[in-house]
Amino acid sequence: MRAITKVHSLTNSNEEKVLVQLGFSPSQARVYLVLAQKGPSSVNSIAQNSGIHRTHLYEILKSLKDRGFVQKQLVGSLYVATPLREAAQTLVKDKREEILTLENQITELVNSLPKESEAYTSGKNELLLSNSKTFTFSKGQKYIDAAHSQVDHMHTWKRFTQLWEIVEGHMMVTMNRGIKVRQITEIPTDISQAIRFLNRPVFKNANIEIRFVNRTGGNVSIVDNERVFLSTSQDKENVGESPLLFSNYPGLLGLMRNYYEYCWEHGYRLENGKLVLPNVTIVNQAP
Repeated sequence: MRAITKVHSLTNSNEEKVLVQLGFSPSQARVYLVLAQKGPSSVNSIAQNSGIHRTHLYEILKSLKDRGFVQKQLVGSLYVATPLREAAQTLVKDKREEILTLENQITELVNSLPKESEAYTSGKNELLLSNSKTFTFSKGQKYIDAAHSQVDHMHTWKRFTQLWEIVEGHMMVTMNRGIKVRQITEIPTDISQAIRFLNRPVFKNANIEIRFVNRTGGNVSIVDNERVFLSTSQDKENVGESPLLFSNYPGLLGLMRNYYEYCWEHGYRLENGKLVLPNVTIVNQAP
């Protein structure tokens, strides 16, 4: 019983996890590690040290033997493990071949589907809701990469600072290809904090302008006045926590555009450390 306890702790170690990630089953990893640790062993000894019943061991040993990771000695009916360095090279080679096969299959799948750029220009209505952080970042980046002239962002102050920490490099590339960026964010409680954050080189780019409002009412981005993505909840303020809605529906776009333009026209600019209202032209309307 002591031997089983000792090796059982080994099979929960990083060594077993690595072998499983490289293609072993948990039982194969356990048996292989027993042999690697104990040296040439009989079926009874392997069973005692692995905690695996001998009736299942023969199948496991055969599978390891067929793959070249275990050999059976002609004398004494003992099993011995292939040296770990040699076995690892084989496992890594098999894993590389598996990944290459998957990459080829993915390439074939992608080539069989319509190009993503066509989806943005085909005129088809899109309404997607996702709570996957990976998907939302990827989809949002593709929306912005497809921009032809302008990207409008509106974020709470917390979301604004978090997001620009992540997308600073990508947005710099976007602006350097001539895309105009307008950013609305909330007035921070500490203006000096805003000044420090806005000293980043990305905010010195000629193609970005930032305005401040008392409250944004949410987090939204509009691309070329043709596509919009917005958070569906304000309860979770950390980036990636709230589900995002992606759409090019004219009705939703119209609502978001009108709200954005109202906030933009009534937003403050930060000049010389002070918030000032931009010049707003009031058009007289007939009664």
